[in-house]
Amino acid sequence: LRRRPARLAQADLRAAQPRVARQLPVAELARDHAALLAHLQPLGEIARWQGRAVSFAASVAFGLIVLAAIGVWIAVQRGLL
Repeated sequence: LRRRPARLAQADLRAAQPRVARQLPVAELARDHAALLAHLQPLGEIARWQGRAVSFAASVAFGLIVLAAIGVWIAVQRGLL
């Protein structure tokens, strides 16, 4: 699987010149791209799940902080603090 990204990177460098770009094996490069995408897709799913979990936890923590601040404000207004 390490050869595929190297081939894609080399093809990217060669594609900068139009005459050379027409000579690149497009079908082979498409297979390399699809194989790498299939390999990396599950890793992205885990990261997205973790991102959603962290975002949810941050939202809950922010809500609790706001609720505590309102509680302290009410206590100060009533003269309890």
